[in-house]
Amino acid sequence: MSPFVPKDWKDWPDTSTPRDAAALEDQETRLAAYTDTTAAALTATGLASARPAANAVPAGSIYVASDTGEVSRSNGSAWTSAGYVGVQARQRNVQVFTISGTWTKPAGAASDPTARTYGHIVGSGGGGGSGARRASGTAISGGAGGGPGGYTAFDMLTSALAATATVTVAAAGTPGSAVTTDNTNGNSGGAGGDVTVNDGAGVQVGARGGNGGAGGSTGTSNGGSSNGGLYGGTTGASGSPGAVGTGASDRVEPGPAGGAAGGGVNAGGTGQNGGNRSYERATVSGGGGFGIAPGGNGPSAHPGGWPMHSGSYRIGMCGGGGAGNGAGAGGNAGACGGYGAGGSGGGASLNGSNSGAGAAGGGGICIIITEWGG
Repeated sequence: MSPFVPKDWKDWPDTSTPRDAAALEDQETRLAAYTDTTAAALTATGLASARPAANAVPAGSIYVASDTGEVSRSNGSAWTSAGYVGVQARQRNVQVFTISGTWTKPAGAASDPTARTYGHIVGSGGGGGSGARRASGTAISGGAGGGPGGYTAFDMLTSALAATATVTVAAAGTPGSAVTTDNTNGNSGGAGGDVTVNDGAGVQVGARGGNGGAGGSTGTSNGGSSNGGLYGGTTGASGSPGAVGTGASDRVEPGPAGGAAGGGVNAGGTGQNGGNRSYERATVSGGGGFGIAPGGNGPSAHPGGWPMHSGSYRIGMCGGGGAGNGAGAGGNAGACGGYGAGGSGGGASLNGSNSGAGAAGGGGICIIITEWGG
């Protein structure tokens, strides 16, 4: 008898095969041992990176990527996406940079033409200036607030990005140090650095750092400016001779806040309060706060403004300005909270006592989120 050759299932039974008892018995034996190798090749599972070439499998073959959930179908020459399976059909990858580093495109997103990459970039804030230290009889100013870093949001198809991108996070502005020498103006705060993303293939996005606040003097100490991003922040507050420190301006949504100014000392030798720290909204519990004369330190900032990704990564707010003091040391500025705020200014003092130091600017940050599948 000729060897049995099974036909397509849709053609079964084969009416040309003899139906005598011996033939049926032989047919039963052969069917029991028959392995449908073509059907077995139709479905395979493995890592997305291990998917075989489309022309290496029969047309109609299906491959399920165990790490991404993507289902692909081969037409014999190319794979096409047929959707996703699994409870985590929509996947998310979050990469956070508070120092410079390299962003890497997630493997699953690289194979999904609908994947999107979006995120938040905040430039580093400028430092606050320190207060002046001068002789009694002349009105002097506290240090000015530093300018905030800019804020930029972005959203694009992941396919527009190269496989990696260089993320640069430059340092925050240094604080103006306390003046320890008589008849000396305050020290200015340092400028904050830029935060950028560059994939080397045409995609560049970033936010600029803020300028430092000027040190106190017998004149006005000018607040640092925000050099901007997609959304520029407010300018740091300026300090006026002999006056209460100017409070931080309300933030320009959604950017960080500029720093508050330190309190001065008037011509009569009386120290003045520092400027108010920033707060997100008037309804925030405990909003505001400043160094109380004579010589009080400014309070630290609230934890930060609105969350960019989670409660751990918030838009920056400044601390309170240090108070001036006509009979002792000037108050130091309160520390920033969150990312990108300008540092506040320190309070002024008279000869024989140190002026108050400014606060460092808030550090920059870059958060890159990629989603795919679903």
